[in-house]
Amino acid sequence: MTNRKSFVWLAGFLAVFLWASDGWSAKKPAPTTAKPQKTPEELALEAEKKAREALNGTQWEIQLAPMSDKKEKAVADILRFEKGKISSEWFGKKGYEPTNFSISIKGGVPVWETMQSASEGGDVVFWQGQLFGETMSGILSQHDASGTVTDWSFSGRLKPAAPPEPPPATETPAQPPAEETSVSQQAQPTSPPAAQPEKPAATTKKTKKK
Repeated sequence: MTNRKSFVWLAGFLAVFLWASDGWSAKKPAPTTAKPQKTPEELALEAEKKAREALNGTQWEIQLAPMSDKKEKAVADILRFEKGKISSEWFGKKGYEPTNFSISIKGGVPVWETMQSASEGGDVVFWQGQLFGETMSGILSQHDASGTVTDWSFSGRLKPAAPPEPPPATETPAQPPAEETSVSQQAQPTSPPAAQPEKPAATTKKTKKK
């Protein structure tokens, strides 16, 4: 009898234990797979890539103002970023060719830098610009072959993109001229109706008196 009671008690204990463990496992949240976090270097590379893509194909209207030489006057210039290179309209007229540029992120701000060399004479200019949305500012340092250095500051805005050209008008094929009808077909003389033969007048016969 004692063994039977012990068996019943043990079976009940196991049933309660299994019920509790099933309930705990059902309430236990499923493990989540944490996404690997990107390193600061990877985030910086992504930001540099986005900044380079944003610059590609853009034009910027800037004003160059001399910082050291008061004899120089402010100059209007246009910077173009095309196919990974930068060109200056004003310095291009002086023989400075388009050149590659680098981009870095400093304090959350995209900064581009480049060096341009004149095709003749050995003059060199160093550019450094900062991007703030649709505005730009920076410094330019010009070194000529004699060793003279002229520093400039510049600022400007993004030049609006030109509207797309309308598609060429499609020419409507000329309609062939209507066929001209001959004069004989246009107006045919109408012949008068044929004359009907007149009926002979009725004659009265006279009767002779006997």
